[in-house]
Parts: sequence; structure tokens; C-alpha cells
Amino acid sequence: MVAFSFIRYLGGLMTLQILNKYFLIINLLSFCLFTIDFVRFIQSGNGLKLHWVCDLVTVLGGSIGALAAFILWDRKIVKSNITWRVFAFCMLIIHIVTYLFILHLLNDEIKLAEITSIVAIIDAFLKKNKVLWYYLLTLNIITFVAFVADKIRAIEGRWRIRELLLLGLSLIGGSIGGWIAMYTIRHKIHSPQFSFGVPFILFTQLIVMVYWFISQVFVK
Repeated sequence: MVAFSFIRYLGGLMTLQILNKYFLIINLLSFCLFTIDFVRFIQSGNGLKLHWVCDLVTVLGGSIGALAAFILWDRKIVKSNITWRVFAFCMLIIHIVTYLFILHLLNDEIKLAEITSIVAIIDAFLKKNKVLWYYLLTLNIITFVAFVADKIRAIEGRWRIRELLLLGLSLIGGSIGGWIAMYTIRHKIHSPQFSFGVPFILFTQLIVMVYWFISQVFVK
């Protein structure tokens, strides 16, 4: 209750016009930073020294600008840049969820329903979204099997499953299966794109699920 009241207060300090201007400015800044980084890399083999600035701007709302720069200047996905792509894409999803949540606040659409039984509400939510749970269960099993199969192929020296496919399965909902596989069979745990990427994808998907729950339970 207190958290919702505080969020409502913050929402009251903002208008849709201010929000849109903020996202426009931060994404233009992000696009410029990543463009400069790319140009410096082409010229000297090294990008911006302060990489944390690019990370910070992306986190603060510049995911669209970062992805636009990637698409325009550096579309080829390789091991050295795939982590950036995963990070920017996940941040884009988080920013979309954040934007939609703020819109609900600005339109005063979030209601604090009288919760007589949180267990009953969660049970109703789970039953209402049965197809989604079946999809996630199936996809996580497939992702787990894909990681295990890739590990077996690596041991036998055979043709490997593409990393982009493994990350793609995680992105579309199989992150739990991928994460469990990584740490049970000790596979890909030393690859940054997986050791960072898969947990961050899982974190992003949990945020989406929390928003999905709030939008069905608390939004008018």
C-alpha cells in the first residue's frame, strides 16, 4: 500500500509531455554516444574509454537509441558485441514496461483493490493465463535440452548449436531452462554473453510478468 502511494506521488509530479521529451532526449544522446563509439572503434580499434557512460545512458532510457545505432552502423552480430545487443534489447523491454506503467499512473488507472486473499488472486491469475504457463513450461524444457545437447556436442567435438539460437530461445521465454542448464552441467558459464545475458534476460522477463500481474489485478 505504501509503495503504491509513493509511486502515485511520483507519477503526480510528471506529465506525459515531460515523459516523452525525456525519452526523446535520452535516446538521441544514446544514439550519438554509440555512433561516436563505433566511429572511434573503426578509426583506432578502440571505442570510448568510458564505456560505463554508454551503459548508464542505456539504463536511463536510451535503449532505442542504442539499438538504432547498432542497426545502422554495426548490424553484424559476433561474440564480441552480442552481449551489448542482449543488454540493449532487454533494457528496451524494461523501458516499454516502465512507460506503460507510468501511463497507467498518469491516467489514474491503478486501483488498490481490497485484497481479501492474495492466494485467491494469484490462483485466479494463474488459471486465467494457463496457455502462457504451458508455453513457458514447454519452451524452458526445449531450451534446457538445447543447452545440454550443445554441451554433449562440445565434448564429442561435433557441430555446435549456434549461440544466437541458444540466446534466442532464452529471449522468447526459455531463460529459466537455460539458466538451470548452465549451472547444472557447467556449460557457457565463462562466456559473458551467457553468464550475464541469460540471468539478465530472466530478470527482464520477471519484470514483464510482474507488470502483467499488476495490469490484470490492479489496473481499472
